[in-house]
Amino acid sequence: MRLRSRLDSSGRSQTSPNSTSSVSWASFGAISPIVLWARLVICVSFRGAAATRAGITNVELLRAVANQMPRFHAGELYFKIGGARPDLCCSRPVRPEYRRRVPPQLASSLSSPVSPIERWALDPAVVHLNHGSFGGCPRAVIEAAAGWRARLEAAPMRFMVLEWQAELDRARAALAAFVHAPAERLAFVPSSTTGVAIALHSVELAAGDDIVTIDQTYRACMNQLRRLAAARGATITAVAVPLPFDPGALIDAVARAITPRTRLALFDHITSPTALCLPIEALVGLFAARGIPVVVDGAHAPGQLALDVAAIGATWYVGNCHKWTCSVKGSGFLVVAGGAPARPVVTSHGASPEYGPANRLHAELDWSGTHDPSAHLSVPTALASVAAEGGGWPAIYQRNHALACELRGRLAEALGASRIAPDSALGCMAAVPIQLPPGVAPLALEAELLRDGWEVPIVDFPRGPLIRVSAHLYNHAAEADRLAAKLRALGVTGRR
Repeated sequence: MRLRSRLDSSGRSQTSPNSTSSVSWASFGAISPIVLWARLVICVSFRGAAATRAGITNVELLRAVANQMPRFHAGELYFKIGGARPDLCCSRPVRPEYRRRVPPQLASSLSSPVSPIERWALDPAVVHLNHGSFGGCPRAVIEAAAGWRARLEAAPMRFMVLEWQAELDRARAALAAFVHAPAERLAFVPSSTTGVAIALHSVELAAGDDIVTIDQTYRACMNQLRRLAAARGATITAVAVPLPFDPGALIDAVARAITPRTRLALFDHITSPTALCLPIEALVGLFAARGIPVVVDGAHAPGQLALDVAAIGATWYVGNCHKWTCSVKGSGFLVVAGGAPARPVVTSHGASPEYGPANRLHAELDWSGTHDPSAHLSVPTALASVAAEGGGWPAIYQRNHALACELRGRLAEALGASRIAPDSALGCMAAVPIQLPPGVAPLALEAELLRDGWEVPIVDFPRGPLIRVSAHLYNHAAEADRLAAKLRALGVTGRR
């Protein structure tokens, strides 16, 4: 039976009469999240050997961890084991009206940009509320990329033959340290979409096999799944993400979707249309316990969340650096778990064993043909420049998250819209349900806003249109007030 539990203030699980068992967090004691995660992996990996003795099922433990594992922003824990709010636990619906109070020390940083827009390569005449789609670069990053291109063009052969690989390895090491992944298992790719293509190209599927994903999977990745399934005779099970968002209910639904035919799973780390941070460690754990490979599309995660790729444990994890870490476009990456395949979608010189570095992952994926490497080589400058602009990455995570919540709160209040998730489920983006005037399509509204100097996406979501706002260092809270006034003038209202 489905576990229905919530934690009281002492950390003990309170279970409804229709439950068969419960998780007592007191039994884990005052332990760190890392130790807790290790115990989770042990319990699941041995198929209940340890969990059974404790009276805990795999799914129960995963669901409990997803709702109680701390969410890291600025090195602080939003939740503590045994001290979670009941409204965020797995069986309770979230309260859409809930808004986290902004700490006083953050309030002043929301009313004005932390980094003036003049320090960015962005047009100050435009209101930029869509960093999530295409990013934006500090001028220092643009200058660094131009410097790499100039160095390449000054002596193309010398650079490509003698210098490029060493410089790429230095950039790789910096990025690997930032996302907490082993550098030897990280390869640069043009984008997350390309990384997903490599992962899917590496999967063995047969007729009748099933792929599990969610109904909010990024369109480009869903298209890849559909093409793969059609070519192999496989099926796709898309689990609906519950709205208002309930992470425990999502884990339950995904667990129910796993069958003996399941051979692959693909999940967004942060959903694109709704900007929700999924309980990715728990979702990956469901499949890892069964030996099923998992692709995680983390396009939005680097620079928006304090990312630990190794702890997530996905078979393939992909991400972008042009979004929240603010490198130039064309700077994606792929992390491949040890022992997992990574077949490039472009076969090039690295397929020859005598060519390239000894690391065969790097040999095959680093070079797919002559290209401009400045985007990848500029990643260390981007990481350092943005950190300098925002007072360090921990402060950036905290401030941008608080601003995203403030932007959403002001928009929702001004338009009369509901909140589809608690603030704790957000990173540095937020989506607000809206109602368009009769006969107006989402893309038409978006185009009109673009022509008037507003960069903000209008999402054509199956359950009703959304407007998604992003918060970075050049944004401030009053932009939500201006946006709300603009939307009202166009006949747009909130939706509940």
